Amino acid sequence: MEVATGLDPQPIHIDMYVWGTPEKLEPDAGHLIDAQGAGARARLLALLMRNAGLRSVVALAPRALWKAALDGEGGAQRSGG
Repeated sequence: MEVATGLDPQPIHIDMYVWGTPEKLEPDAGHLIDAQGAGARARLLALLMRNAGLRSVVALAPRALWKAALDGEGGAQRSGG
């Protein structure tokens, strides 16, 4: 299922919710979804990004970090926020 994300918040419909929400959301090895569940994390992230809108999402990290990610540079960094 494709979950389109826009600049501004968009609603999540029930079929999207069923597709993208894990049965359990609990910490496992430092992840909210088990370490093997990268696909499940990506689906949940897609729902959250759609619901928040890209304007809010990109505001969570500094511009330089977004640029480095898009350019394929740097290692794991985190913004305080």
